[in-house]
Parts: sequence; structure tokens; C-alpha cells
Amino acid sequence: MTLREEKINSLLKRILSEFFARLTSGGCFVNITEIEIARDLKFAKIFVSIYPEKESSRMLKMLKKKGGEMRKYVGTKTRLKFIPFFEFQIDKGEKNRQRIEELLLKK
Repeated sequence: MTLREEKINSLLKRILSEFFARLTSGGCFVNITEIEIARDLKFAKIFVSIYPEKESSRMLKMLKKKGGEMRKYVGTKTRLKFIPFFEFQIDKGEKNRQRIEELLLKK
């Protein structure tokens, strides 16, 4: 990953976290765990963890639905030439890490 991609990843993470905070005020928490941005900077895959887990499918649908609004928000907060299209996925690695920690604490 180039330095430019790393900077854009951290910038997107900060800006989208602000957007999620405004979007999810109803007791649901969305955390960005990782962002993978394409080399041409036109697509970004965003891995999220959602708490409580029972709300994850509903929140994932809402995030996908609000993709255009997120692009506009990012466009107002940055001076990027291309605003990437966002694809959202649940980060299963985070869930697995939490389960491993639970098992280690039981011993």
C-alpha cells in the first residue's frame, strides 16, 4: 500500500466515522474496522462491525442505501479528485477475535 493510499484510508475512516455517528443515533453502533481502497481510488471496500449484532443486517442495508449520501458528504469534506464508490461488508475477523479473547479469558 502506498503512502497516498494510507492517507486516503485514514481520511475516509475519520470522515465516514463522523457520518456514521450522525446516522446511527438510535442505539446502534457502527465501527469501521478496515478500509481497502482500489489502486485507481474509485472503489473502497469498507469493513464494519455493528453492535448489537441482531441489528447488523438492517444496518448493513441502510449503509448500502445511504451510499450516495455518504459520497456527497465525503465530497464536501475533502478535495479528492475522485470520490470512491463504497461497498460495505461485515468484518467477520473482528467477531472471531472477540470469540478468541472470550475463550482465552475462560482459562
